[in-house]
Amino acid sequence: MPKGILIDELHLTVRAPPGLPDAEYDAMRLALDGKTFRGRLRRAAQAVFRKFPSLSKVRVKLSR
Repeated sequence: MPKGILIDELHLTVRAPPGLPDAEYDAMRLALDGKTFRGRLRRAAQAVFRKFPSLSKVRVKLSR
């Protein structure tokens, strides 16, 4: 039996403005790669899905 039926995939794009110092890009990358950021992003997505009763049975996975 399959684990589930793929209904949709959503992609979040993060862009930084050009011309910033390299240190700022590095800081952004560290934040995006951090456990704290990813955990908060996962919890935020779960909170949004909980607001829609029709989505109560779906499984959501955050991946890169």
